[in-house]
Amino acid sequence: MKLPAVILAGGLGTRIASVAGDKPKSLIEFCGKPFLYWQLDLLSRNGVREVILCLSHKSEQIIEYISHENEFKMNIRYSIDGDTQLGTGGSVKKASSLINGPFFVLYGDSFLLTDFSRVQDFYLNQKRRGLMTTIHYTKTYEKPNIQISSNQILNYSKSISGKNFTYVDYGLSILTSDCFSSSQGIERFDLVDVFSHLLLRNELVGFEVGERYFEIGSPYGVSEFKKYLERERSA
Repeated sequence: MKLPAVILAGGLGTRIASVAGDKPKSLIEFCGKPFLYWQLDLLSRNGVREVILCLSHKSEQIIEYISHENEFKMNIRYSIDGDTQLGTGGSVKKASSLINGPFFVLYGDSFLLTDFSRVQDFYLNQKRRGLMTTIHYTKTYEKPNIQISSNQILNYSKSISGKNFTYVDYGLSILTSDCFSSSQGIERFDLVDVFSHLLLRNELVGFEVGERYFEIGSPYGVSEFKKYLERERSA
């Protein structure tokens, strides 16, 4: 059975406001369907049957869409930040209270072509609390921010790079509610803080993937994902 998936879909989408208009990023349409449709379709094809959407910005639009268009035979629930955005870490922590055991985490603007089964099986055999998927920087256009050797993450930073940093955060993780033990009493924080805490305690394993990913958090990413879907539909 596949692990549940937590999707961070509460971002403001400021970089693509000209594309999104008054919609949240998840509802930007590609080939006649909102991005969230394609993301849920991908998860469904990977065997995921339970999804929790972390929402904040314009959450009512996403809930309205799901209430009318859920055709994936999934159990879809919501974890809403409330009056104040909780940050990526705070949002996942809140959602984790709805889940027993480990779960996938992915961003609401990412489309990940890797095999989720391989990632899950690797995680379950490692006996670590957290997993971060990585991809070599030559297979993406992002700045490398991870140093890794033999699936052991040696260094991770959102702001520091160097010659030893040759990998990028792929955007798919596996966590458990225990991963947030260091944030007791803290409501708003970033997932970077969680990964850093796990790394210091040797509780974060890395898993290298070779498949590319798409993101719609930038105008370039929107254009690339649109081209990808058009190629797939015409194949």
